[in-house]
Amino acid sequence: MTKRTWPVVILAVLLACTVGEAPPQGPSAPGGEAPAEPGVETPGGAVTPEESAAEEAERAAGELLSGARLAYEAAELGEALDLSRTAMRDYPGTASAVAASWVGARAAFSLGRWAEAVELAESFARAEAGSAAAADARDLAELARDELEPASTAPVRVGVVLPRTGSRIMVRYADWLLEGMEIAARQAEARERRAIELVVADDAGGTRTREAMAELEARGVLAVVGPLLPPQLTEVAGARRDGALVTISPTVPDHPVWPHVYTVNTGDGRGAQELGRYAAEVGITQAALLYPRGEEYERKARAFAVEFEAMGGVVRAAMPYDSGTTTFDVHMRRILERVAPVDTLHRQPPVDSLGYGARTDTLPPASVVSPGPWYGRPPQQPFALFVAAPERDVRQIAPQVAFYGLDSAGVQVFGDEAWTSAAVRRVVPRQDIEGVIAASHFPPGRADAIADPEFVRRYEETYRRSLENQLPALGYDAANLVLQALPNRLTSPSALSRRFSLLAGIRGATGTFSVRASRIVRTPYMVIIRDGALLPAPAPWEYTLPQPKAPLSDTSGQAGVRR
Repeated sequence: MTKRTWPVVILAVLLACTVGEAPPQGPSAPGGEAPAEPGVETPGGAVTPEESAAEEAERAAGELLSGARLAYEAAELGEALDLSRTAMRDYPGTASAVAASWVGARAAFSLGRWAEAVELAESFARAEAGSAAAADARDLAELARDELEPASTAPVRVGVVLPRTGSRIMVRYADWLLEGMEIAARQAEARERRAIELVVADDAGGTRTREAMAELEARGVLAVVGPLLPPQLTEVAGARRDGALVTISPTVPDHPVWPHVYTVNTGDGRGAQELGRYAAEVGITQAALLYPRGEEYERKARAFAVEFEAMGGVVRAAMPYDSGTTTFDVHMRRILERVAPVDTLHRQPPVDSLGYGARTDTLPPASVVSPGPWYGRPPQQPFALFVAAPERDVRQIAPQVAFYGLDSAGVQVFGDEAWTSAAVRRVVPRQDIEGVIAASHFPPGRADAIADPEFVRRYEETYRRSLENQLPALGYDAANLVLQALPNRLTSPSALSRRFSLLAGIRGATGTFSVRASRIVRTPYMVIIRDGALLPAPAPWEYTLPQPKAPLSDTSGQAGVRR
């Protein structure tokens, strides 16, 4: 059971315990009149026992549905299916139970429980007849029935668009990517028990991208892996004759905007969102954000802030910085000003510094702050500092958190996946990252290598050399996702694209992947750094809020480092 869903399940159990109890007796009707019959509205519009029971059932089913959705989004598929089944069994006929059947159908499909997926999808389609969601459910049922057919032995062709001529460095990058793709293809052949052919078309570094795509479609490929660069991806997307042909780049860093076009190399806000929720769940009520300017990191900061504020927290400061910054004194001091204790009656109107709807307090001058009734000022409250940054910046930022006294204000640092990298934990002094809670692409036991240990083993066995960089891992992930979506006998680009959109919980070389809202996302794992190692983050009820440390005496006129 996940940390997120335990309150949901407890509430459902408590509600279930009321089933069968006699409803409390209300007061007698005035004037000696007989009380209203069950099912008949009483004077003044009072709710009848039947209506009350129906509302209670809907609430309980809604809690289970919410838990199932959270579990499915986190790729905890077995839990999602169990919660969906519980909602359908215990609260049949409720709107939430109907919606739960669709969550359960997708979870069962991803688990390879084909007959169960058919049953749940058809149940949902009947209940929602005529809706777009019902059509999606019928598609899922068709794909699941296809998997119940005898296994196909027909060979499969997957296209690859990469430079094989032109710039030597670009060709070398392509070589590394192809190494990972070959591992994925051989692995799929063993799993599917049919031939998998990677059809490679040379785009000559972008000078013949359209010709390469025409070649691949003429060869009857079911999907395309590549190209290397964003301009080439734009050309590939526009050159497709079949708009349903799944195209997935292993290297493009930004989310594509075309239907059925994906990339595995872009960051998403799911880890930051989970950290924002976690920060609020443990009882932290205020936060500050520190991140470099740029779409990827602004997206993460926004995701943390939106989730944190939705849970009742307040973002006090959003501090972007320019790439190349090495000294963060201005940023740290400003954060300290924003999280300092103040009399709430004297706050100035909040402002929106990120443009996402977050409310950031602007502090008044110290002269207008009322002193506290006993100790001169209100006590300092712990706060969250969310830092999303590349590894090179984390190495600069981590020591400066204590240097500028944020620990004396009770800071809990939250970080993105860069904080969990082996390089950061090797280079940064341990005391500067001790207790940081971060979102990792891997669970703690698999987070120390450049890629998933299983992929590293396969790579080294295949090529008899060490994995030098992440390009083979990215090539593997792009090809593996396509090959995980291969239909059985419905061998068409359209069938593969429908199946691709249902991928969930796929273990890859650079994370655990799912497809959500036409994007490839990685499952985040909450970890805490202890003595340089990664451990599972404590459950919210086991977490202890940080206590402000005594400030250092400083006779030099500059900040001091606490050691």
